[in-house]
Amino acid sequence: LWAGAFLTFLFVRRHGLHRAAISRVLRIASSSSQRRRLDTVCARHPSLAGLRGRVFIVEHATEALRTVGIFRPVVEISSEILDDLDDRALLGALLHEAEHLRTYDPLRYLLGSVCLSLNPLARLLRTELGRWILAREVACDRAAVQSGAEPLSLAAAILVAARPNRPARPEPVACLA
Repeated sequence: LWAGAFLTFLFVRRHGLHRAAISRVLRIASSSSQRRRLDTVCARHPSLAGLRGRVFIVEHATEALRTVGIFRPVVEISSEILDDLDDRALLGALLHEAEHLRTYDPLRYLLGSVCLSLNPLARLLRTELGRWILAREVACDRAAVQSGAEPLSLAAAILVAARPNRPARPEPVACLA
């Protein structure tokens, strides 16, 4: 038991998971108009009222919307996607992420990764872990709809989140012609 706990500690320490990915992005000030809009959408729905202080608007995020943190997870939403979503799509996306928060999915994903890293036959189980993670996403979508999200609005939020943030810019390349 102690050896497993020690190996888990080393894994978490090695991969920097003891610090949430929050430190890599910039949080926007709470006085912004985006923040007021987000607070209004959360205040209107009883399932989201408990998220106060756990939803952050960020800049320079690698993902449009995500739940991060191990023991006290928070939701990070990029300022870019916030402008692209209407209130109904935003509500659906937040209800989806609220389900990840409620079930501590970041911790569960970490434990799955730790188990794979400790297992000598991990290559046989990696696809199963991927399927389980996909099933969790579907379960969070279902919970969001059951909590009051409109299915088409949630689908719109998923499509907006899946889009690349910005069009790719051509990189300057030096070459001989």
